[in-house]
Amino acid sequence: MSIKWKTASTNWFMHFCVEVVCFYCLYRLFDGGDYWWIMAILYDALAFAPQVVIGEFFEKHPRIKPFPIGGITIIIGAIIMVLGENAGTLFFTVELIGLFFLTIGNGIMHIAGALRTLRVSDGRLSESAIFVG
Repeated sequence: MSIKWKTASTNWFMHFCVEVVCFYCLYRLFDGGDYWWIMAILYDALAFAPQVVIGEFFEKHPRIKPFPIGGITIIIGAIIMVLGENAGTLFFTVELIGLFFLTIGNGIMHIAGALRTLRVSDGRLSESAIFVG
């Protein structure tokens, strides 16, 4: 059995791009200040927590398949909320809601990529390691 490089590489690249975009949004949202990295750690904790709930949902409803494009679509909407030109008193609130959606989109993308990786790996760890890498 050989590694399915096309699937593994695609999942890895998608994972990498989502992480770069999410951390770029954090950096921009908090103006790259001295403590933006604290928000990055909090964001990461919030991005991982929903993955358990999202994964459990898809396990309980096997007919519903998570699609990476669904997570990426949510992430694109969140990017618009986080980086868009918002006016008025709700400025920071809109950005924080966008940040929340960023974590949800990230979670869906991770679950979809993980399920796809598990499906093609035939029990091997190599594809999973490439996805996480």
